[in-house]
Amino acid sequence: MKTLENYTKWLSLEISLELNSRRLILTSVMQAFAFVLVFYYGMEHPQGQDWSVFYWLITLMASVSGLSRSFLQTQKGLNLYIYQIIAPKDFFVLRTFSNFIYILMVSLFGAIFLILLYGFTPIPLLPLFTLSIVCSLGFAAIFTFTGAIASASNNAAVLLPLLSIPLLIPLLMVVFTASNELLTANADLTNILQELALITVLDILYLLSGLFLFPHLWGE
Repeated sequence: MKTLENYTKWLSLEISLELNSRRLILTSVMQAFAFVLVFYYGMEHPQGQDWSVFYWLITLMASVSGLSRSFLQTQKGLNLYIYQIIAPKDFFVLRTFSNFIYILMVSLFGAIFLILLYGFTPIPLLPLFTLSIVCSLGFAAIFTFTGAIASASNNAAVLLPLLSIPLLIPLLMVVFTASNELLTANADLTNILQELALITVLDILYLLSGLFLFPHLWGE
């Protein structure tokens, strides 16, 4: 019963933080629109691969913006309070899920802006949405974990990219490979499923690493 009461307190606190960060959400959406406008005026008639690169860059930029919601703007006193009312592993899972929803939402806004301006999408919407889900989950796990590490440093803004880039590279490589496969006229479904499975495996590895290491990091 005590555990349920603690989780209720944490949920009400998280909702309060989300409501306070609504300006950040709007800012990220506007950033996505601004990036799309830059791409549009820089290249009015992109090829399919260009469109794909634009979309994933917007998704990545939205992820970086969403990271500030995780730990970098959270006061240490608040983290201590949360540490006392909820298990670290549960907090990592719930915060990762919250960041996943945020990143996915902004990335989908980016896709909508691209479609509205360019008038087409070279990747079918269902595969694009599926790929966005598994990719956003990986981004959320990476940035939640690295954000927790960086927030403990006085140079969080510098430390964050150094920690995130090595983890992002393998994920982005597989995502671009899957996107290029979807762009081909005779896309091989088997290859696409293999790429999705590989991205899912990477997501699981990131999540398991976070679950194992996060309680020790947060305890500090």
